[in-house]
Amino acid sequence: MRSILILTILSLACFELGVVAGARATVAPGGKLVTIGLVADSHYDTFPAGEKAPWEPLPNWFRGQVQRTTTTTKRRYDIAKDKMDESIGVFNAIPEMTLVVNLGDLVNNDMMWNLPHILDRFNEAKAPKYHLLGNHDLRAHNDRFGKLNKTQADWVRNKFGLNEWYYAVDHAPFTFIFIDSMVLEPESNDQKKKKEHMDWFQGKLNEAKDNKRVVILFAHIPIGFQTNILAPILKTYDHIALAFFGHDHKGGYLIQGKTHCVTLNGQIETMVNAFAVVEVFVDRAELTGFGRVPTRIMTFTPETRALIEQYDGPVVHDLALQGNQPLPPKQLWRNEVLQKPPPLMLNIPTYRKPLLPTTEPNPGDTRFLKDVYRLWPKRIRVPSREDTVDLTSGVKDKPPTLYSPGPAGLATASSNAYAPSSSYSDRDEPVPIESKETPREAKVKPVLTTSYSTPSEPILDHSVFVVGYMMLLPVVLTIGGAILLLLRRRRTAQSSQRPLKV
Repeated sequence: MRSILILTILSLACFELGVVAGARATVAPGGKLVTIGLVADSHYDTFPAGEKAPWEPLPNWFRGQVQRTTTTTKRRYDIAKDKMDESIGVFNAIPEMTLVVNLGDLVNNDMMWNLPHILDRFNEAKAPKYHLLGNHDLRAHNDRFGKLNKTQADWVRNKFGLNEWYYAVDHAPFTFIFIDSMVLEPESNDQKKKKEHMDWFQGKLNEAKDNKRVVILFAHIPIGFQTNILAPILKTYDHIALAFFGHDHKGGYLIQGKTHCVTLNGQIETMVNAFAVVEVFVDRAELTGFGRVPTRIMTFTPETRALIEQYDGPVVHDLALQGNQPLPPKQLWRNEVLQKPPPLMLNIPTYRKPLLPTTEPNPGDTRFLKDVYRLWPKRIRVPSREDTVDLTSGVKDKPPTLYSPGPAGLATASSNAYAPSSSYSDRDEPVPIESKETPREAKVKPVLTTSYSTPSEPILDHSVFVVGYMMLLPVVLTIGGAILLLLRRRRTAQSSQRPLKV
């Protein structure tokens, strides 16, 4: 009995020492320190070609919707949710994921009715989640906010879980700094906010220098280290190892000074997805790109590597304790009054939501590809639930077969203009309201039609009508015969009651 007790105590002691050693582990040569999931420029919108701007003629807007449903070379805003689902699925399959970052432009326009669906997808990430403000995120043509205003900016920022649009997160031996590109752009005339942001950024770099931290920078719009308003400040610190940007959908890579600058390809630009997994080691960062994002390895300078190796504190941190996280799903949209799209009568028989292929990583010599991804089972793409607007609402006498499952991922109809996605199943549903700024053309009652050719597969199954007629024919004949028999009997009765002429 005594020996069993001694063994138990020793086991618990060893376990406790292992936990403490894991939390206090010093940086080992070649050890992985951080894993980051990156997405940029999702540009989600309910409509395939985007919402209708007030100045856009309705026929032109409608023609664009039809064209986008039959092309594979142009942007499709409505499939952004499927791309986000795939990206987050990959990030969640990595147990040691440190953080997931949205580099901006989560929606295309009209936050009020577009944000819930794509934000819920992003918030399914298990790791701490962080947002940057994109130039499209505060555009509103048709929703209740109207023009850009402070009320809208505050609403969006609260939904992202942020106190300010710029902030920093400490993850020793690194400091993550998130920049507000909109304030620092030349188009911004708010000089007070610019100075406040620049002073804050200078203070964070000074703090990183004092604490011997290596900085990883995030911003929506790429920063030129020679031309940007932040250029003089950036030159004051030599240990900004990495910088990740969005905005430029074609992507890019550039070394500025001692900083590896990566512009992530936008998810929206083509039918091919785009996202990345970044693993940061003592001497390098390995970016494994999926889809349109190339894989690359970025080596740190000897000075930056030496700074990382000097760190002897804990390497495991709970970033969520530092704030800037969205509310839990059940609280995020509770009692929220959301706007629904304008009541347009659309006839887009060519509308099909394409079933996208599985996005594979690009080849490279990264640890993630060699030791992690090759051991995963084959991933299967599952299309997300259909969008919230019935894009075939103008089709007359629609049979159920129009929405039956098919090889191209056919659309499903929704009678509500705002229908919560599957991620709303365990929360209080938002309350839809009618648009207060519905475009004049949106009130047009006649059904829009088009002469564009439809896909080769039949959209309407005429066999349904043939079978229906065959089933109804006996009923019609029986009723008709009964009516004729009643009329004949009535006529016979009337003739028998007439007086005979003498």
